[in-house]
Amino acid sequence: MSRTVYYIRHGETDWNVAGRLQGQRDIPLNTRGEGQALHFGQVLRDLFQRDGIDSNSLAYVSSPLIRARRTMALLRGALELPPDNYETDDANRLESREVQADFRIERQNSDVLSVEAFRNYELLRKPLLLAPSIRVPAGSYGFSHVRTALSLGQQHRLSGVAAVDAGEFYDGTKQTFTLNARYGFTRQLGVEPNVSLNWVKRAGASALIRATGARTTFTVTPRMFVSALIQYGSSTHSLSTNFRFRWEYQPGSELFVVYTDGYDTTAALGVPSLQNRGIVIKANHLFRM
Repeated sequence: MSRTVYYIRHGETDWNVAGRLQGQRDIPLNTRGEGQALHFGQVLRDLFQRDGIDSNSLAYVSSPLIRARRTMALLRGALELPPDNYETDDANRLESREVQADFRIERQNSDVLSVEAFRNYELLRKPLLLAPSIRVPAGSYGFSHVRTALSLGQQHRLSGVAAVDAGEFYDGTKQTFTLNARYGFTRQLGVEPNVSLNWVKRAGASALIRATGARTTFTVTPRMFVSALIQYGSSTHSLSTNFRFRWEYQPGSELFVVYTDGYDTTAALGVPSLQNRGIVIKANHLFRM
């Protein structure tokens, strides 16, 4: 039996705007964050109406931090539900924490070389399955790792970020290589490949977890573009595609067409089986009074 989980991030805080790490600091929402929380509720309401779901039949769970509680209260209000009728971890246990130090060299052309060191804490309430042969038991974990990245500015024909991350991972180790790039064939046509390779080891077992994909974008005019994306994830053996068209037919008024599908590549006979497919058409028009 499948189950759908709707995950909502808290709204914006002043520390988000400043780029500061909040962790367990109890920072409240700012005005924009409260507006975002109301919008989240409206989006959920539309999804529930589309899927025939009774919003009052679901369980609502929030972090005990004030920014998350306020987001939940505003979200439930938009759903016309009692704002405070939800669950939280009132024991206020630390679930995650990250301490980061970084060194950056930035050139005048916006190219950046960075070295970052991290110290993480994670509380796993349930075992975490990373790969068929690697399962991390529930518990609390502290681990450290280092990341080095090279970022090439968009003025280059080949731009993007390449990074290497290595160190501890829960009670094992992980080495990661990621590439998120863009190559511009012309001013209108560009290809954006993305690659993530993760070598994970724990308790004598090892696995390579891969995620690859590429997006192609063609800009017809400054107000119209089409793009196509294909992605593959080895951990779920899934293949997905996405096609998107956007046209701003007049300032403030837009037409969107989005097509997506997903396939299970472990199907019999080597032929991927369709798992989901969807198409969304959205239009908005700005009326000037």
